[in-house]
Amino acid sequence: MTLYRDISYICRLQYPKMRAEVVDILIRSEPTPGWRPPQFPQPPFFFTPSERIFAVTLRVTPQASTSEECIVLVVPSSTIMAQVDLSHDTPRRRVPWKQWGPYGSHMLFRSPSEIWLFYVCGMKFIQLLPWNKKVKQARVYDFNKYAAKRDVQNGQTTEPRLPWKRLGRLHSLNSQCSAFDEEVNTYLPGRVAVVDVMPNDTHQDWEAAMIGEDNIVVVSVGLSLFSV
Repeated sequence: MTLYRDISYICRLQYPKMRAEVVDILIRSEPTPGWRPPQFPQPPFFFTPSERIFAVTLRVTPQASTSEECIVLVVPSSTIMAQVDLSHDTPRRRVPWKQWGPYGSHMLFRSPSEIWLFYVCGMKFIQLLPWNKKVKQARVYDFNKYAAKRDVQNGQTTEPRLPWKRLGRLHSLNSQCSAFDEEVNTYLPGRVAVVDVMPNDTHQDWEAAMIGEDNIVVVSVGLSLFSV
């Protein structure tokens, strides 16, 4: 274990100015950088290790509130490496939020599960939506800008089962949370879809949704039933 203050680093990507106390930070990215598909059977396509997203979950307590808030910052590896490439001549370079965040990331006011951690896969992120009582739904983000561009050109016919919409404008976070002391807007090319993942015909409270290369899994602690 090493204190973050003692770690040697190339550059520091700063968050927006905050008015909150940081309680916890969790960074997730799947699959691991060294992952490779099995040789048999050989799949026709698989994730490239050169591009992935990192989901940085920040749990904070705002100064004006006694309740915690949870913020998820989605950052592609290309955003990070672009700043690394600019930092070779300036060791331990500090990069202000305005220089890298607004047009290189996507910030959400949602809380991924602290137990079921596979909410990231490649360039996709999933979040279970708890407020629909008739059907359990999940919001799926795909930050593959090439897939989003292809769907727009093809009239969204490549995946008819997913009602993809293009992420095409700045996304504001200030109306949803009070953790920041400045206006926070982010834009990251991609697409988003809300999908029905589980009919809510039982009284069971589904806890989380996880995502893989080919499927979505909805889980609950109290049951042995998994929806794929």
